[in-house]
Amino acid sequence: MAYHYTYNGKDFVTFKTRLTPIVKDMGFGMFGSMLRECLNEHDWISRVIVNNPSMNLSFELFGSRNPITVKYNVPLAICLLFGVRRTDGAVRPPSELLIDVNTVIPVMEYGESGCIDGLTEQYNAARALMSDRNGAGQDESFVTEGMVMYANIGEPSWRMFKCKPEEIEKIHWAASGSIPRIALMTTAMNVFEDKEAPVIEDFIELLKEEYPQSMIDKAAIKISKAWEAAKIQIYVTKQINEVWILAKQNGLDVAKDKAETMHFMSKYFEKNMMRKVGSIVLRQAGLI
Repeated sequence: MAYHYTYNGKDFVTFKTRLTPIVKDMGFGMFGSMLRECLNEHDWISRVIVNNPSMNLSFELFGSRNPITVKYNVPLAICLLFGVRRTDGAVRPPSELLIDVNTVIPVMEYGESGCIDGLTEQYNAARALMSDRNGAGQDESFVTEGMVMYANIGEPSWRMFKCKPEEIEKIHWAASGSIPRIALMTTAMNVFEDKEAPVIEDFIELLKEEYPQSMIDKAAIKISKAWEAAKIQIYVTKQINEVWILAKQNGLDVAKDKAETMHFMSKYFEKNMMRKVGSIVLRQAGLI
């Protein structure tokens, strides 16, 4: 999951108060709850906001509790992406903001002000490194979807470049001439993040942002099957997560009390569902 939220206020208390109507739990996604959970668990967020009063700050929420393309090794986390100066819209990477140590994701910095020599080589080297980590995605299971590179080329605003490994680009751009199933599933899951009660037409509209109509028409059957599979996956995962939250509210930690947690959850599901329940919970908890 990658859910972006940009804070543009001055007071962290106001930020938390205004959060509820801005980022909500959707019909199939508990984005508001997960964001509030991160706010309560990570006090560095309040400090970075207070320390950068002149900036609009952009954060990303991610983790295995709502997996899409990438297999995350953490259940839920949040990071600071960049800041935008309110006076002139200039972008600043995390390294240019007032932050605490170990607050943000690593960033790659290259070159001095006004120097762009070697940026292409640096870009391609980063793509190769990410592809190596993904193992070329032979089993359609990736550990990294890409990175953002920040370039200081002597302008008031740093330039941001999306840098994606080749195997991810193939998914997004369908280099093979057809839309891969993993791309269909990823896009279908994204629809549920944006809509309260999405329908297949919403799915198709989102596909049109990446693929020409001819490819969409050709993949009509695959699109229909992917949509039905995504609905089932989203609905089942939502049910499981709601019960998992109840288990945690009853003092159960699946990392410490796996058997007791599963026993508690078994009261809410049919016996033939428990293998799927255990798989989803343990995967989202980073235990498998």
